[in-house]
Amino acid sequence: MAVESIYRACIWLPLLAPILMFALGFGSASGRWIFEVIGWSFWVGGIPYAALALWARRWIRGRSESEIRMLMFVAPLLFAAMFFPLAVAYGLIVGLPGPWLGVAWWGVEVILPLGYAYVLLTLVLRLVLSPFILPPASVPARG
Repeated sequence: MAVESIYRACIWLPLLAPILMFALGFGSASGRWIFEVIGWSFWVGGIPYAALALWARRWIRGRSESEIRMLMFVAPLLFAAMFFPLAVAYGLIVGLPGPWLGVAWWGVEVILPLGYAYVLLTLVLRLVLSPFILPPASVPARG
């Protein structure tokens, strides 16, 4: 397994975790706020996050691990900066700017801690899987 593969797979954790939670029966009816937050994060932020994830997955191709980690640590900030204006624009489109401004602020308040929780999970997975990582292929010398 290549280092890049771990990071490429972990990009999808913010979409896979809520799907898994719902499949296991943890939904908003459970009354546990963390499950509600993660569930709503999928419904409200899933499509914008999927767009960012597709871009990031492509961007990391051929990058060094330090470059990938730099993006990983900036990604929650990027997503928050992307989500806020999208939520406000949606509110304007549907004629409910006030409530959707609240959704935009709530989204940023959730995106940052939850995003960095996924970053931490990625770092743990990277550490756990490190014995299975192949060294980078050597680049032949140019003659």
